[in-house]
Amino acid sequence: CNVWMIRIAQRIGASIFHKYIESFWIGKKTWITLEWEVFWRLDPYERWSRAQLFTTSFGQWITTTVLQMAAAYSVLANGGVYYKPQIVKSIDFPDGKSIVNKPEATHRVLKETTAKTMTEVLVDWVNMWVAKHWGVKGYSIAWKTGTAEIAYKGKYESGQASTMWFYAWYGPAEDPKFVMVVKVERPRTSLYGWETVAR
Repeated sequence: CNVWMIRIAQRIGASIFHKYIESFWIGKKTWITLEWEVFWRLDPYERWSRAQLFTTSFGQWITTTVLQMAAAYSVLANGGVYYKPQIVKSIDFPDGKSIVNKPEATHRVLKETTAKTMTEVLVDWVNMWVAKHWGVKGYSIAWKTGTAEIAYKGKYESGQASTMWFYAWYGPAEDPKFVMVVKVERPRTSLYGWETVAR
């Protein structure tokens, strides 16, 4: 709910809110081992107007890649700890040598109890709310759909095929083994992500 997100941002203030966004590694390179990684910096909170604080609280003014989104959701899956994204688990060479990339925890973003609470909220989203039609039978899945208008030349596009949708999920919720983000740009069959990307 946008109104509640605004109230939360008001209570904690721009400085702390900005710090949390950065803690999830939004607005920074992940330094993944691929060429040409792109990212978009966050505006310094000192430059935020009151309106920008409010709209940033529910996702406007924030630009992420799918990889950054997956890494952010993995914070919840990993009990509040951020792990550096990696492309491969290991590289094996013909001479028998290998390079093994071990999981690399970089910093704590949230308390473990907070991550657990958020996981319970996301599981409820599947069990009781919009996402209930797309749960995975026999598994406890934590997930959420998302919506974004497409910005162009300082304005948001409107009409059919002017949005992008994603859903992010991890599971099994009680002991996550994977995180997944699916994104669809400019869907034409519906304005709602739970009717397009979730299918």
